[in-house]
Amino acid sequence: MSKAPTILALDTSTDACSVALLSAEGCVQRFEQAARQHTKRLLPMVDDVLAEAQLTLNDVDCIAYGAGPGSFTGLRICLGVVQGLAFSVNKPVVGVSTLGAMALQAAEEYEVSRCHVIQDARMSECYEGIWERVGDTVIPVLSDRLISPDQIEVFTADEVIIGTGFEMINDAQRRSAGTKFKGQIDPQAAFIARLAVEAFVRGDADLADDVEPVYLRNEVSWKKRVKLVDQFKSS
Repeated sequence: MSKAPTILALDTSTDACSVALLSAEGCVQRFEQAARQHTKRLLPMVDDVLAEAQLTLNDVDCIAYGAGPGSFTGLRICLGVVQGLAFSVNKPVVGVSTLGAMALQAAEEYEVSRCHVIQDARMSECYEGIWERVGDTVIPVLSDRLISPDQIEVFTADEVIIGTGFEMINDAQRRSAGTKFKGQIDPQAAFIARLAVEAFVRGDADLADDVEPVYLRNEVSWKKRVKLVDQFKSS
């Protein structure tokens, strides 16, 4: 059996900042609530996990990142750092659904077969995804999408519900949810790394200049936001 790949994973899709290094020896990780501090904390956290694992960036087989959906600015910050790291050592990159990473964490924590993730997407909309646990991973039952809270799927008995978007649903939906809502979970790089292993082994990794965040929102709207962010950075 071939040696398990070494995956460096990063995520700043929420207010949290998360980095993990997954290898055959185990997982080293850092996680902080760092609103508006992502640009300051991300690279030092990368240095920390590499140092603790006694590895260098050249020892990494692949760099993974939380591709979204999530915070527009956070996704761009994470991807920019990931691309810079990948270019510097000529390593492939894998983007992982942030909702999928949250679902894997929740499925394991609550020992359930299905996780329904609902995240506040701002502008009176939600990101929604339903993920099924299969062995040590999760697969999408309902692909991540952007919707109005009133359009959220009916909840089923065999799932848990997580995410900031639960606060936006109506009373009938809350009654349907019952006690299945388990609160909010920030995406963690350790679970992103685990999901990235499968993609890397399948050969689904990309070159650094070919990857992009998953916004799910109208392309024109996001292009306007990109322009505003880039203008702000150059000012």
